[in-house]
Amino acid sequence: EFVQRNNSELVAGWGNLVNRTASMIHKRFGEIPAAGPLEPIDEELLAAIREGFDTVGGHIERQRFKAGISEVMRLVGLANGYVSATEPFKLKADDQRERLGTVLHVLAQAVSDLNTMTAPFLPHGANRIHQIMGGTGEFVPMPELREVDDLDVTIAGFILIVFFPLFVLLCSLLYHHLEHRKEERKAASKQLATKWHGGW
Repeated sequence: EFVQRNNSELVAGWGNLVNRTASMIHKRFGEIPAAGPLEPIDEELLAAIREGFDTVGGHIERQRFKAGISEVMRLVGLANGYVSATEPFKLKADDQRERLGTVLHVLAQAVSDLNTMTAPFLPHGANRIHQIMGGTGEFVPMPELREVDDLDVTIAGFILIVFFPLFVLLCSLLYHHLEHRKEERKAASKQLATKWHGGW
């Protein structure tokens, strides 16, 4: 249930934002267009995402991974709201092309910044999105598994540094799942108690 709910949020929110942005840029320009004059709505989105780096980074530093990914998804919601408000898919006239380019440029910047924020949580996905948005090379280097005859201190330390944060993240997600199930059971018990008016 926990995994399914989070996957649904990723597909509906983050995946939809990336797909719409990349599709419109490819269809209308073939490359990320240059930005024209920014309007207040453009600056508000970019400012919110810039502030998000400090917020998400702070959560990760304190190992508050659930809060970190929740903040990322909140910003994804703002970016999707920006698409709904600016309606770039309706900007088809020649005199609207500069505005269209600006909106798509802002969206490309938003996707790039949000992809950086999601990288600690979704490294494989971050690499794919980096390539979709025209990036080259590996955006998030993946840990390596090597067979060695003698596990010296340097290699052991490398393994600990690479995999310990992933272990902490897994524990955090499991803890959240258990807490969520506990709260659901408490709510269900209260609901049953409220409905019960008779005796045995």
